[in-house]
Amino acid sequence: MGSKRTGGRVLVLDYLVGDVDEVSHLIDDDVFLSECLIGLDPQVEIKTSPGSARNVGSKLRVRATALGSFGWLGFLPRLQKIVRLLAVRPGRDVTDIVFTVFEELPTLLFMLLHPRKRVHLIFHNNLSLERKQRHPRLNPMLIKAVAKRASSLMVSSEHQEDLLISLSPDVQDSKIVFKPHHMLGYSRTRLPLAERSNRLLYLGPVSVRKPVEPVIDLIKADVDGKFRYVMKNMVGITDEQRQFLEDHPNVDFSTEFLDDDAFYEAIGTAALLISTHNQLFEGKLSGPISDAIASGTPVIANRMSPHDEMFEQFGDMGYLVDYADPRWAGRLLSVDYQTDFDTFERHMALCRENSSMENIREIFRVRFEG
Repeated sequence: MGSKRTGGRVLVLDYLVGDVDEVSHLIDDDVFLSECLIGLDPQVEIKTSPGSARNVGSKLRVRATALGSFGWLGFLPRLQKIVRLLAVRPGRDVTDIVFTVFEELPTLLFMLLHPRKRVHLIFHNNLSLERKQRHPRLNPMLIKAVAKRASSLMVSSEHQEDLLISLSPDVQDSKIVFKPHHMLGYSRTRLPLAERSNRLLYLGPVSVRKPVEPVIDLIKADVDGKFRYVMKNMVGITDEQRQFLEDHPNVDFSTEFLDDDAFYEAIGTAALLISTHNQLFEGKLSGPISDAIASGTPVIANRMSPHDEMFEQFGDMGYLVDYADPRWAGRLLSVDYQTDFDTFERHMALCRENSSMENIREIFRVRFEG
């Protein structure tokens, strides 16, 4: 399990949750981090949503409690998040606080209220060109403020590091820490190619950052029916797109949200998972790609960060394409994914090893003791 650290207790905060138990496949993040940090502090505590707290408590011997809901502020969700976080009162013996996700303003206020606590921030959606362009003045100001007060700024790609430095040029190099995407190393059932189908999986919902058009382009080009297209949680499609999908017998789509068992079965039995995230999402790794690599399922993704960084570090784990190139679909349909599968699996195994709980625990140990 690794050596326990010396010092005070650790508190994990996952405060960007809804007032009620939301349907989500992300609560395993809380389980992974809790189990990881138990190895450093057997009394680690996590404060999260009611559903996630129950999930963690059912799997681990860890103190998992629900944050205050403040449901009466539901009509003001941003204020609700601020109040929810500021209501947290860390114990005197808590020295290190890990934010699994965060928004800058509530987190800044929290750090101002608790200046003696060492705060470790894991960046997710905070660093993106979209946010930088949408809030050219406010975004750098808030990033600078939290970077100044935090003890650790955990990024998972060079793209994120570059954006962080561009937003906060004076940030101390010693605060920036590379932490692998922890869900890549989560233990999942992995099937050999012989036990998989020829299904190509796309998971919604559809958005401006995750358009469905690339999948439709691929279906149009696949005149020989190389794949069966499974498309779930298809919220956000137009009537025209729905009609197109309904007219193709090799397409199985639904708008229903998959429960955990169905979700991981769909990922684990697919030949390939396709992610259509565009440059608005650059620098961030989607949950389905993390779950796919953890499940040994190769991916199709845009040639951008962090996909290109990961493929360069570990080797190809599927196919990187340029969705803006009209020839991409034809080129993809010409590959022999069955021949490539074993190579992809070897590279995914290297990626999973890099994101192992032991490696991530050591990163936190060094930060806690620094």
